[in-house]
Amino acid sequence: MHGVGVSVVNALSKHLEVNIKRNGFKYNMSFADGFKATELKKQGKTSKVSDTGTSIKFLPDGKYFDTVKFSV
Repeated sequence: MHGVGVSVVNALSKHLEVNIKRNGFKYNMSFADGFKATELKKQGKTSKVSDTGTSIKFLPDGKYFDTVKFSV
């Protein structure tokens, strides 16, 4: 899904999870079949305030793709 925005990835995914580290805290939110599955939740503190970043994990929906292939 390189080169498209997260809203497109979300729309074409069975599941999408966003993990955010910002201002010393961790946050999490998930989506299913293109719709919000959980609210944004504070998950705890980071090891230090400068520990920041966002990660996104998603499971492509097989009804939109011929093959669903995973790589790391």
